[in-house]
Amino acid sequence: MGSSQTVEILNTSPTVTVTKYLITTGTILKIPYGAEYTRIEDVYDFLINLGRYYESIGVVYKTYDPAGTEGYNDWNKAASDFVAWAKNKTVIVTGDEVYLSPHSKELIFRDANKRFIDHAVSKVNEVFNIADKNGNRINSKYIDVNRLDDISQGDTPATREYECVITTIEANTELFFVRLNVIEYDHVITVNRYTVFADIIYNTLLALRLDRIKFIGQKTGDWTGLPKGAGYIVTDTKLFLTLKKQSMTLIEGILLLKKLF
Repeated sequence: MGSSQTVEILNTSPTVTVTKYLITTGTILKIPYGAEYTRIEDVYDFLINLGRYYESIGVVYKTYDPAGTEGYNDWNKAASDFVAWAKNKTVIVTGDEVYLSPHSKELIFRDANKRFIDHAVSKVNEVFNIADKNGNRINSKYIDVNRLDDISQGDTPATREYECVITTIEANTELFFVRLNVIEYDHVITVNRYTVFADIIYNTLLALRLDRIKFIGQKTGDWTGLPKGAGYIVTDTKLFLTLKKQSMTLIEGILLLKKLF
C-alpha cells in the first residue's frame, strides 16, 4: 500500500472519488478560526486528519455505521458524507449547512495516563461542557456518563485502561460539542498540632515535633488514587456505602513527618 489511496464515495451519481493520504507528517497544525476552504477535497482531507488527531488524544470509535457499509462510524465516514453532500449540491452558497458528528450518539475517551475525567455535565467560563448542534446545553437527564476501569485484560489498577463513555438516552438528542477536563490528583494527609489528649504533634514555638506517626485505617480494594472507591459512592467530603460493598483492606503504616520548621 502506497502513501495514498483512491476512495469511492457512496451515494453519489456518477460515483465520485477522492484521494485519501495514508501517511502524515505527524505535525499538529492549528487552523485559524474563520479559515475557508474552496475545494471539496481540502475539506475531506481536513476531516480525515481531524479524526486522526482525536484518536491520538484518546478518542475511541466502537460504533459501526448504522447502514453497515462503511465500517466504524468515525471521521472517515463523516468526511465521505460531506463529499456526498457537497457533490449532490448544484451550487454551494453561503448559509448552506451540513451537520457532521461521529460522536452524536456516543463519545468514548480513553486516557493512556489513567487520569480522571472531571464532571462532564458542568459549565466552564459560561460555556456548558456538553451541547447540541445549536450550541444549546444538553440536560443531564438526556445523557448517560460512565467511567469504566476494568475494560482491559489487566489484573491490577496499574495495567488497566480507563474510559469515559458518554451516550445519549433519547433518539433526538445528539452530541455536537463535548469538552472533557482531564485532571490529576495529589493526596495530602493533614495532622493537627495536638492530639485529643493535648499531646504535642508539633509546635514551632517550642521546636518540638514527632518524627513519625502510626496510621491505621482502611481502604477499598484496588484503589487507584482517583476519587472513587469500589463499593462506595464518593462525594466531595463523604463516602456512602452502595448495596454491594466490596472487600476492605486493613492497612497499617508509618507516616514519616517532614520537618516543618
